Amino acid sequence: MKNFYSLLVLVVLIGSDLFAQEFNFTQYGVNPLYLNPANTGVMNRDVRAGVTYRDQGRSVSKSYSSAAANIDFALYPKGKGTDFWGFGLLATRHTQGFFDFNTVSVNVSGSYTKSLNADGSSFLSFGFMGGYAQQSRTDAVNQLTWDNQWSTTKYKFDGSLPTNEDDLTFNGRRNFNYSDFGAGVLYNGIVNPNLQVNAGLALSHLNSPNISFSNSTEAKKNPKLALHGTAEIASGFDSKIRIVPTFLYLRQGPQQMLNTGVFVKFILGANSKYTEYRKESSFSGGLQYRLRDAISPMVKYEVNSYTIAASYDITTSTLRNINNSVGAFEITLIYNGKTNFGSKGKSRKLRFL
Repeated sequence: MKNFYSLLVLVVLIGSDLFAQEFNFTQYGVNPLYLNPANTGVMNRDVRAGVTYRDQGRSVSKSYSSAAANIDFALYPKGKGTDFWGFGLLATRHTQGFFDFNTVSVNVSGSYTKSLNADGSSFLSFGFMGGYAQQSRTDAVNQLTWDNQWSTTKYKFDGSLPTNEDDLTFNGRRNFNYSDFGAGVLYNGIVNPNLQVNAGLALSHLNSPNISFSNSTEAKKNPKLALHGTAEIASGFDSKIRIVPTFLYLRQGPQQMLNTGVFVKFILGANSKYTEYRKESSFSGGLQYRLRDAISPMVKYEVNSYTIAASYDITTSTLRNINNSVGAFEITLIYNGKTNFGSKGKSRKLRFL
């Protein structure tokens, strides 16, 4: 029965097509390259590096885990004002513990960001990503149970019945590689002194790679559409308090996901104007809601070059009857730094969200 629960959770997590869709991070706002390649290089410094780890499903069986690591740079060509290029690298790993189903990918990304006005208060970015992925599994998949093993005469499960899935289990591919490509566009702008926004669109898996473990049938990975946006609104009663609403809509084949959230950001300190004695810092806290799936409390602390964010998914779907509402823990660490070839001398009115 535990094997059945593990398979059921996997299907719920990655879609109705077994192995056909992919995992996503709750903290999409602090995973810029995973969200949209147009985010490459779009930062307030010159170099950014981050890692995210997500653990879920531990209450049902061996956990489902995801990890991502990324680094990107902003390069400002001479004579281009506040326009700049971005270059990045993203690596991810997703693991389903029960039968060691793994997906590992490495992608490179590039972007170009164009200032839309002279004072640098709005920008439009275009990005592209391409890379290579590997999917693998172990023979533990042979321990799964299938609908063909439910007896129609005994009205119960009969493990002695054939699975009729030999093309997937015993004779299927155990590991394979494929290329993957995506693109995106992103807008950042100041609407008025109290409102700043960004909004983007990204398309992943444009080449629809074959991700079937079967040797005889194909399973194309559906292209994924991502629409996302964030705003930062200055509160009317305290200039150091900001309201930050966010949204993310994903569509991949027949599967859809809508994630909305709102956070309160407290500006704890600003950089010293002439010295580095005082460091810029802020604290944010709030909730995200993934429609018909989970509520996710999240906190984020930023100080100078470093950011740490943590969230926990509380299951609200019918899956809570199996996992006792125990969801997923996620943590992200980010470093933002300066280089000698970056934005020195470049001034803009806008501060990227």
